[in-house]
Amino acid sequence: MLPETPYGVREIQGIDRKKLRLFFLSLLWRAAATGRNEFSDIVLSTDNLEKLRLMILHESVEPLSFYPAVLTQLSTFGVIHNHTPLAKTKVVPALADEPERRIPIFRFYFDGLIAHVHNQASDEGYTESLDSLIAGQSERLTISTVTYERSFQHENINLLKADMERL
Repeated sequence: MLPETPYGVREIQGIDRKKLRLFFLSLLWRAAATGRNEFSDIVLSTDNLEKLRLMILHESVEPLSFYPAVLTQLSTFGVIHNHTPLAKTKVVPALADEPERRIPIFRFYFDGLIAHVHNQASDEGYTESLDSLIAGQSERLTISTVTYERSFQHENINLLKADMERL
């Protein structure tokens, strides 16, 4: 944890970068290819969906800027629940010489692990600059952490509960 904040960083060494990247690519492809209503937020162009399918079929993980994934882990326990993927915009605050960025993402939730898959087919080097924050960039993986109490997940479940109580 970073002192006096709800945030922290975890690092994992020895990741099979190719398998990790293929996992997130296949998750995105499955969510975008299905007609199930629960995945209706996950929309890709026909061309990108086909490129994704072929990347998975041929176990090709390049280019990394094609729908890269960044992970966050909840560092404290919260309500156990299922959550369908969402299309959101992530705001990355300005830091030093880097300007604020608004990144469209697909947000996948796995009981305490959150994957932000950037909704992009390419970029101008931003993905590469994130180094080990990108799942599959290297054998080292850096995961940001946040307490459940300060997470989007907590805020969202409280909103859903409030909506249900009004019914």
